[in-house]
Amino acid sequence: MVKTRMHIKIQVLLLSIVIILCASGCDGKASDSPSLQKATEEASSGGVSDFVNSEGVKYLSESAWKNVPVTTLDFARKVPLAISEDGMLVWVEWTEEDEKLEKENDTLVVCNIKTGAKETIASVNYPAQIYFALINENWIVWIQTLYGDGFGDGSCAVYSYNRSTKEINLCYKADSKVEADSVSSRRAPNPALKGNKLLLDVLSGISENGRTINICYEYDLESGERKEIAKQILHPEFEDGYIIGMGQDMSNTDKDYSILYKIDNKELTPLMDKGMYIYDFATDGHGAVLYTAQIFETSNIAEEEQKRDLYLMKNGESTLLDAKTSEEVSGSSWPSLSERIAMWRFDNCPYAYDRLLKKVIRLSDDEQRTSAFLTNDSYIIWTYRSEKRIKENAHGTDALNIISISDLPIN
Repeated sequence: MVKTRMHIKIQVLLLSIVIILCASGCDGKASDSPSLQKATEEASSGGVSDFVNSEGVKYLSESAWKNVPVTTLDFARKVPLAISEDGMLVWVEWTEEDEKLEKENDTLVVCNIKTGAKETIASVNYPAQIYFALINENWIVWIQTLYGDGFGDGSCAVYSYNRSTKEINLCYKADSKVEADSVSSRRAPNPALKGNKLLLDVLSGISENGRTINICYEYDLESGERKEIAKQILHPEFEDGYIIGMGQDMSNTDKDYSILYKIDNKELTPLMDKGMYIYDFATDGHGAVLYTAQIFETSNIAEEEQKRDLYLMKNGESTLLDAKTSEEVSGSSWPSLSERIAMWRFDNCPYAYDRLLKKVIRLSDDEQRTSAFLTNDSYIIWTYRSEKRIKENAHGTDALNIISISDLPIN
């Protein structure tokens, strides 16, 4: 069984919510940059290769990041979920015996990539699954399903682990077998973590017209207190002193269009001058947003072809980074963003856009593929299939590459 479970998909949530917003004013613009549009075509068509010097150190040979050192880990039967700025890597793993039975019992592990010291945080028995995690200097937060093996199963629990005291606390739980959770268990929340604060968007009820009601809460992980941040906002993310979230564009409810909003003291300000069908997005924590979206020709969304164009928004202006052509399958997905790097998946391969150098680097080729990747302000990581795995025609990835942002060129 191949596990691919880093990213929580949010587009399906838009079909079941109605947004009641009183926000006005936006100076956001959208622009297409000829130098960046279809940038993936300008990346190395054969993927990034690497070489090993006489000291046994592996480097990238792609021209934009030539001579950048890469650390490679054996990552068979593991999926990376998060990495902290101080080099603590969180992953979920399972045994070879479980894999053969296709009944994996997940174990959540945190490892110091500088020293190799590992610690087991939690474990679950099949069919429950750990599929999402966050980490910062204080906490590890993860989601585990209660019953199903499905990605984003609404019957789930969110736990926090205090890195100092080693204590584990239950932050949230929704159980489809409990009548009181019949609404909240319809989907899993989207967590965001900063300092001692945790954001969760929770389904809380049904409106008179049959639509679900969504509430965004902020949890204090130290005190256990919870307060409401906004209504009808999905996928909240912490920025510098405010929150970015997604709400429905009320001017295009027939197409289920969305708008990204800035949320500050419960006041919502649109960051886009018009809505789009947003599939997924990520922020860098400082107000920039990488998102996949499209504009439909008709209101019959089910019959429309999925394009998933890729945009990078900064200071209210969106730039088209990659647009789907008629020959391609579905476009870009799995956005991840830091101050220096934008990452996404295209045709099962991970790409990185260096925001400083304005260059796109393809990180694996068609055969290597990827099951997970992410970036923060200190690291870039991605999984791929080793040559051995490819020769065996095995499906799962078994290797993990790590690049330190500080090793990237600046010109």
